[in-house]
Amino acid sequence: MCCSNLFKVTGRKLIILSLFVFLSVALYARSTYFFSIHTLSSNSSAQTIATPGDIFSHKLQHIPHNRSLFAAQLVSDHPFLMEKIIHSDNFEYIIRPRVTCSGQEIELAICVVISHDNHAGRSVIRRTWGSYANDPKNKAVLVFFVGSEDKESATERRWVRRSRLQEEASIFGDILQENYIDSYRNLSLKSVSILRWVKTVCPKTKYILKVDDDMYVNIPFLMTTMQEFVTESSPPSAFIIGSMQVNALPKRDPSSKWYTSYSVFQEERYPDYVSGPSYVMTSAAAVLLYEATLRVARFWLEDVYITGLCARKAKVRVYDSKYFSYGKPLASGCTFRTMVSGHRYTQEEIIKIHTELYDPNLKC
Repeated sequence: MCCSNLFKVTGRKLIILSLFVFLSVALYARSTYFFSIHTLSSNSSAQTIATPGDIFSHKLQHIPHNRSLFAAQLVSDHPFLMEKIIHSDNFEYIIRPRVTCSGQEIELAICVVISHDNHAGRSVIRRTWGSYANDPKNKAVLVFFVGSEDKESATERRWVRRSRLQEEASIFGDILQENYIDSYRNLSLKSVSILRWVKTVCPKTKYILKVDDDMYVNIPFLMTTMQEFVTESSPPSAFIIGSMQVNALPKRDPSSKWYTSYSVFQEERYPDYVSGPSYVMTSAAAVLLYEATLRVARFWLEDVYITGLCARKAKVRVYDSKYFSYGKPLASGCTFRTMVSGHRYTQEEIIKIHTELYDPNLKC
């Protein structure tokens, strides 16, 4: 009987001890889990331990947001943050740039969208208007955003092109590649890639310039006009500025390059947006726009999607500036003394503009 009672007591103690250990482990795991979520939401939606500049694959993982992950005032000002996330953004990095904003004050992140095989275009930009980022006193960084080649391409040729891109990335360290297909209809994905990179790597930069590869940009003049605009207009912390398109109508003609059917976009007009070839946003705008891309249905026209639909969702102000052009002003240094950007230039024209603009003997 004594031994039987002792066994019962010991058995109860073991059960209680087991429950205590189980609850302790569960509570610790829970606290660690929520701490890790908070860390991801504060710094990035994906973490990697790969060496910057290396070639690697990394699956992006997004954790559903809830009120605890955002400051109360931010949620109050931007209630869309509580809406359900509808995109997982599960693209993989293939090449990550060495460029970083960590530990330094950056005023301008120059983000160029360009095809993966346009090596000559990147070279011209590095040697002309993109060289602004070479001077540390300018507090600027330059990154090229590219997609990947269609897997249906010839395997041997695809391997050669991939090797050449990786070699270029290793030399310059300014290329970011993801595994979405590099195509005109995927330009929205490139802009989402820019926003994610800013939120993850460069969240404290003052301005972000999104620009196409066939543009010329007078960056010193851009920085001057931005300072004047902020001083004179006192915009909110989150804004976009560029060549604004107002009351633009979707192209319903199937023969149009920009044809958009009613099944894809039902509204009669696009929300006001800025033309995609070049525009500037603040880092506060970039973070909000990125969050909006997780909650707004994808749309193939990049400028309408990012600066129109997502800006409307996130309540990011959009401003017009006469200094940004989506047209093609005369390719000359004199033209760009008072212009921020022009569009559709050949590489030879970009070199011509830059050479003339920085010629101390130029007379206009």
